[in-house]
Amino acid sequence: MKYLLTTLMIMTLVPLKSSATTRDPIIGESKACYTQLDTSKRRLLGIKSLRIFELGASKYTSAATERPKQYTHAYEFVLKGNGGKNLLASPVLMNNIATEILTRCPSIGSVAFKMSQTDQSASFGKKQEGSISRFICVSNPGELKWGTQLCP
Repeated sequence: MKYLLTTLMIMTLVPLKSSATTRDPIIGESKACYTQLDTSKRRLLGIKSLRIFELGASKYTSAATERPKQYTHAYEFVLKGNGGKNLLASPVLMNNIATEILTRCPSIGSVAFKMSQTDQSASFGKKQEGSISRFICVSNPGELKWGTQLCP
């Protein structure tokens, strides 16, 4: 509850150029995690012509069987604008932002950057031992497993 109130206070005091829809907070994450999520959001909003359409954590479903069990949530940034396209063309920047989140948020196993209303996306995630890498594209849904993502 304390983290929710802190987040609401920050969002009220600091207007951002975002009409983003947010999801429920992750129960039990540290203040350092929430601070990093906010810092990452601000960093993205600093990119010219980038708007965040939606952001937040989603709990993994039972269908994600091969994921390391200690990671219970995925975090997504759904983007709009030419700045979002530019971000997706910058794997170093996306890796940097994802690594900062994944390092400070122990229950988050993956971070995705997605363009709204398209199939363009890039995901980064933690392996069992904790190393972080970009997910590999596969074209066949039958090939999906932890560390891969469906790409056109």
